[in-house]
Amino acid sequence: MIKLLGAVLLVGVTTWVGVNASFRLRQRERAARAFASALEQLAAELSFEMARIPDVLLKLSKTAPEITRPFFHMCVNATKQIGELPFSVIWRESLLKSHTGLGDEERLEVIQAGVILGRYGIEAQLGAVMNCIQRLRALADEASVMNRDKGKVYTALGICSGIMAVIVLL
Repeated sequence: MIKLLGAVLLVGVTTWVGVNASFRLRQRERAARAFASALEQLAAELSFEMARIPDVLLKLSKTAPEITRPFFHMCVNATKQIGELPFSVIWRESLLKSHTGLGDEERLEVIQAGVILGRYGIEAQLGAVMNCIQRLRALADEASVMNRDKGKVYTALGICSGIMAVIVLL
């Protein structure tokens, strides 16, 4: 009975590892698309409303896609330190502290856009944001292809490795 329970637990854990890897691929795609959408809103606010960055961040913390809101909320809270810290540091730290689901490449793109925000003229800021949006969309497409190609493989490998381990151990 204990061997059977151990076998079920082993297969369950390895299956969970495979499903979790597949989930992270899907999450990465969703997060990249959500950030691209949020940055589109940011660009629109900067270009049409000529709003200040803290005001835009406050609006995004309420209206941006759900997965991005914690990031913008952290930015809003941290802008109180804007005299002590440069905005790019606030942006980067908020991104690194919030659990966004972005992969390393996507996170780097968003961080690079934050370096330009609030520092240069409106044209440079919009250019950086638009470049980031394009790059995030491309990375989201890559993640989608990777998920389609490897998502089910990760799940199957998790199940198969668990079954193989049970066979070897029994």
